[in-house]
Amino acid sequence: MTYLFLQSLLQGVTAAIVVVILFGLAIFVHEFGHFLAAKWLGFQVNAFAIGFGPALWRKKYGQTEYRINAIPFGGYVALPQLDPAGMEQIQGDSGSDPKTLPDAPAWKRIVVSLAGPFGNVVLAVIIAWMIWLAPGAVTGVVSTEVGEVVKGTAAWEAGIRAGDVIEQVGPRRVTTWSDFMVECHLLANDADQIDLTVRTPGSAARVVNVSVTNVVSGVRGVPGIYWLGKCQIGSVDPSMPAAAAGMASGDVISSFDGEPVRNSQDFVMRMRDAGERPVELGVLRKGRPRSITVTPKLSGEGFTIIGVSVQDSADAAMWMQYRDPWRQINNDATQVFRVLQAMVVPKVEGERGRVAKSIGGPVIIIAYMWRIVQESFLSGMGFLRMICINLAIINLLPLPVLDGGHIMFALWEIITRRKPHPRVVSILVTGFAVLLIGLMTFLSFKDVRLLSSRFTQGKAAQTE
Repeated sequence: MTYLFLQSLLQGVTAAIVVVILFGLAIFVHEFGHFLAAKWLGFQVNAFAIGFGPALWRKKYGQTEYRINAIPFGGYVALPQLDPAGMEQIQGDSGSDPKTLPDAPAWKRIVVSLAGPFGNVVLAVIIAWMIWLAPGAVTGVVSTEVGEVVKGTAAWEAGIRAGDVIEQVGPRRVTTWSDFMVECHLLANDADQIDLTVRTPGSAARVVNVSVTNVVSGVRGVPGIYWLGKCQIGSVDPSMPAAAAGMASGDVISSFDGEPVRNSQDFVMRMRDAGERPVELGVLRKGRPRSITVTPKLSGEGFTIIGVSVQDSADAAMWMQYRDPWRQINNDATQVFRVLQAMVVPKVEGERGRVAKSIGGPVIIIAYMWRIVQESFLSGMGFLRMICINLAIINLLPLPVLDGGHIMFALWEIITRRKPHPRVVSILVTGFAVLLIGLMTFLSFKDVRLLSSRFTQGKAAQTE
């Protein structure tokens, strides 16, 4: 037991270190992009910092102070000619008074502002090529073909059957199961109803109305409907019950206590609630069926596990759907623009509010990445690639505290041939900075409450 605890602890700590490094890399390339462009164009650079808070390490070379701060999830470049009311004052860095520095032309400020998001895009492209070249990368699109429908559910009563293909959710076409899940959550009306356009092979498309409900973590979906997939075992922990029962990597789990297993998620959800009792699994090994009885054990989170990693024949994670580098990047960008579209020009009433409720803060993102890295390093890299594209696009929004805000001010100067009033700029930057900090604080508290509730539910399950 002590060995298993130490092994689990070491795995968790290693994953945490990897997460810090990966997030630090995403921030570093963004700020390094600003830094390189600023140096190239002759800007005064007072500070280049990774992280916020007190400095753990600092060193001054020439006019620039380089530092690594205590809180690793962030960073900045102090550029008084670009942002005289920004990080220079917030962080209390000493440096040149922006009033004594030569004015930087608007086009140079635009280039420096674009360089940060460009750095994130470059890192995302490198990761996309790495996934494309990696022989062990598990990628693939889960289509909208229905694998199974549970009898008695709304989907069954509406006439949806295994083999049907879902073509539209409300007014939007869907081509992957990930798209289907996203649109069900966003487009269902306040009465929790949604229209699906479904086609049975050889028949004309038809529209059916089904109910949606919370299926996991506040995300709404159509209950009782499952994608077409095979639950395949990836790795087997030699110290856990699965190995003792004779399960092996490559086995396909076909049934759970006599009931068919629809996909890996279906298996994981059944196993976590199975309790510490013998479970009979139907397994296909090299096409040959066999029956294996395994007795799960409780994990530290209060769920029952057997010590295997599982995956579908195609990975359902939206960041690991494609192997082609361009399609990876395009899919990441499409997901971001879909969320922005829902926030700015929602298709149905209530869509904006559902997006707002679904947005995770930094705590959830870190926790989620920590879990992904433990399962698969390449999947963790795919998640980082998606984050980089998110950072690039979000930073280009025309909000005063973001890179897009600096571009907006510079474009105003180019078009009107006069600078925006410094007091107006200061008020806008400070106001949006306060709003952004408040939003991050709110999301962090929301994330902690969600994680705390999940932990409490796990402890309750452990005592039952």
